[in-house]
Amino acid sequence: MQFWMRRMGLSGAVREAGYDLVTRELFMPDAFARTALNIAFLHLPDWHNTADPDAVEGKLNLFLKALESGAWRQLSARGLVVLVGPWQEACPRVQKVFQSFLQKLEHAASESSSGLECVFPAELREVLGGHEAFDEVAMRVGQIPFSEEMLVAMSACLARRMHRLLLPPVKAIAVDCDETLWGNAVGEVGAEGVELSERFQRLQEKLAGLAARGTLLCLCSRNKFEDVRRVFWEREREMPLKWSHVTAWVIDELDKAAGIRQLGAQLKLSLDAFALLDDNPAECLRVRAELPAVMVWHLPEDAGTWEVRMKQAWLLDERSRGAGTSEDRSRVKMYQEEQSRAAMRQSCASVAEYHQLLGSEISVEAAGEEDAERLSQLSERTNQFNAFKRFVSTRDVARYKEHGGKLRKVSLRDNFGDYGVIGVVMMRRASAFTVRWQENADGMTFDPPPASCELGREGANSADRRVEVDIFAMSCRALGRGVEHAMLTSVAEFAKEVGEGGAWVTVKFRSNDRNKLVRHFLEWAASESGGSAGEEEFSYPVHGLLSLNFDCSRMNYALAYSDVSSSPPPSSGEVESSAVARAELMWELSRGGLMTPESILQAMADMKRKTRREKERNGSQQGNGIVSDKPRRPASSDKDASWYHKRRPKKERQVAEQLKGIWSEVRALPLVCDLVKLLEVLGVEEVKTNVPFMEYGGDSLTGVTVIAKAFRQGISLQLLPNLGDNKATDRMCCIASPLFANQPVADFVSLLNLLAVHHLVACLFHIPLTAPFSIF
Repeated sequence: MQFWMRRMGLSGAVREAGYDLVTRELFMPDAFARTALNIAFLHLPDWHNTADPDAVEGKLNLFLKALESGAWRQLSARGLVVLVGPWQEACPRVQKVFQSFLQKLEHAASESSSGLECVFPAELREVLGGHEAFDEVAMRVGQIPFSEEMLVAMSACLARRMHRLLLPPVKAIAVDCDETLWGNAVGEVGAEGVELSERFQRLQEKLAGLAARGTLLCLCSRNKFEDVRRVFWEREREMPLKWSHVTAWVIDELDKAAGIRQLGAQLKLSLDAFALLDDNPAECLRVRAELPAVMVWHLPEDAGTWEVRMKQAWLLDERSRGAGTSEDRSRVKMYQEEQSRAAMRQSCASVAEYHQLLGSEISVEAAGEEDAERLSQLSERTNQFNAFKRFVSTRDVARYKEHGGKLRKVSLRDNFGDYGVIGVVMMRRASAFTVRWQENADGMTFDPPPASCELGREGANSADRRVEVDIFAMSCRALGRGVEHAMLTSVAEFAKEVGEGGAWVTVKFRSNDRNKLVRHFLEWAASESGGSAGEEEFSYPVHGLLSLNFDCSRMNYALAYSDVSSSPPPSSGEVESSAVARAELMWELSRGGLMTPESILQAMADMKRKTRREKERNGSQQGNGIVSDKPRRPASSDKDASWYHKRRPKKERQVAEQLKGIWSEVRALPLVCDLVKLLEVLGVEEVKTNVPFMEYGGDSLTGVTVIAKAFRQGISLQLLPNLGDNKATDRMCCIASPLFANQPVADFVSLLNLLAVHHLVACLFHIPLTAPFSIF
């Protein structure tokens, strides 16, 4: 999971919940606090009690009831993913219960418009390929029923859900025409000669579905416009994709990189909102080099390869099963109307004339429950005019209102059409409550006001007369139309109601590389109203905000917006690293990488080696050797193996001396030499005796993997027989003995036995350990 998060550019950590507490925690929403996404792993045989076969059905039904209760939806997490692992053959009666549970779970997921995702055994086996799903050795040693390849398949399926639920959706897809939307070159064979075989039809169906849900479909092709348009005219009945689905196009001799830049300026979208589908590898590579944040998907020429690759086209996944908002369904039409506005703007002599002909009507109203999804969407999708960029879930929208906060939805329409809801304001009295954002996760935490605010009621400060704006966001399509002024005016009017004449307004601000436009506007408003600008907030007197007048000719920040959209692409160092990481992942998937357990395991090992080299390089520059995850631990480079050995408990030192003698005899055996290959589990190129095992990334799961791999190479790892009178010490020490592969391996039936794995690997690789009990 951590591997995939890093490849997607996601920050944060994976936290484990209590074992065998899944059903209970589904009934308790507090269990899902401070999380961005929740994942439930189910191994159905673990719920089967051989003494009472009927009990398993009751447990599974209780789990389904917990899902239906919806308690897990009450907090800010993006959703819940339920992964059901495969199982080995069970008795017919239990097998029937398991299959019935899968059907009910699949039905529950299909009925859920959003939030609930499921991964079923059939999908896992498809990713697994011909590899074995189960590992008997790992099951006996560490109660892990699945093979390493199956665990990797699980992570890949979960990563796809994470990509869909946690990352921003693709806003615009630029599509090539020849050999992408249809076969053959239309310029050579004409509209009647292009091929519309099944694979082209399927891609068109997928793109048409995405366009209907709000994704902007653009054509980017080195053809003549007349030829492309003729295909849509003459072959319309055969094509699932219609011309009405197309939002914009660049059909000329420009290369694809220049075409995407032009589309970005035309649609007023940043380049990391784009994806490109193209069959030409040279064009794909050029876009990758010049526009590293654009997600590029190469479509292979071979039909069989095309089929396999398109199954992994994560960027074409639909965000949710629901119908979406009305703005989603009308987005293509809205952008087409925007092009009509742009054409009229060219014919107007002045900005004032343009605004007069538009006839804009702005509406700022209190938002209702039915608007929660759209307000949540605006908090996530708006970038350049978003003062405090944080995702606000639909549940947090409702909770904000329940605590006394005020929600405003902002709508715009003109003579060309209706924009729908294009802005959101979330504001509150400072003395009502405070909002605290969760670290490394989405979501709000609502706290009582600080004690200083209580004094305000007695006149000691002005907390009762101050309004704080937590979310101030608007679509850039409405920039410079007076909408942003109307939003500030609505805040000032609310502040006037609660604080009379001396009220102040504070707009929370969180600077990033994308929201310079809203900063310019807030700075302009501060200078015009007598307010003040800070790094994290802007403050305004209410009387100053109410005196602001919209004058389209003075909106320099808005007039400069075209310069922002059409400016040259940033250099690789200026592009947001998370967007580049995501684009690199999509490119690797499109080229057939990370599609098999072997390729994923190899990529994981490469990443571990790269990370370790970076740590060693940074550590050498700082003079501290290898950098440890525990900052208080003394530098490892200052201590050798004897330093650790002297600090071990007496009994442990005695056992270690005995193991040292045994190891000197066993290590020369050819069979044991194969253990060196097991270092790939840790991604280690060279083992150093002065580095603790945990600093190599070792843990109990890694240890079990080492034992299972060693067993498949003919090496059986087992516990030492009685050594001394301390039974705990006996259980914690292991050695490798050259036994036959079909010989049994001792079971690790307790936590102490799992801890033994650390000592096992330490002894095999001469890696000393310190305080193994502190690991847990």
